[in-house]
Amino acid sequence: MVFQNKAGDLIQITVMALGPNEGLVFLKNESTKVSVNQTVASNYTLALQSVEWIVEDSTSWNGLLPLANWTTVKFLDTYSVLSNGTDQRFVPAGTGGINVIK
Repeated sequence: MVFQNKAGDLIQITVMALGPNEGLVFLKNESTKVSVNQTVASNYTLALQSVEWIVEDSTSWNGLLPLANWTTVKFLDTYSVLSNGTDQRFVPAGTGGINVIK
């Protein structure tokens, strides 16, 4: 899955459980209106109880790639949808700042 983006783009990310061992990842660049999606499967059962987002450095065959110069990473309009279809909105913990360490 290749997803093109650049600094300043607004990205929509949707992660959805399709079953106990399968999920869907949907990425949309709201700035360019281009989207990609990927169904993912695991041998492990999903807990379906929590979610976390990790922003991390990328790697290649030669090791770590140069760390992006993220001046700000914002998580906006965050929510989960319960099995009964109800939105459960929340404010992510630690929204006061993100410490990026390499």
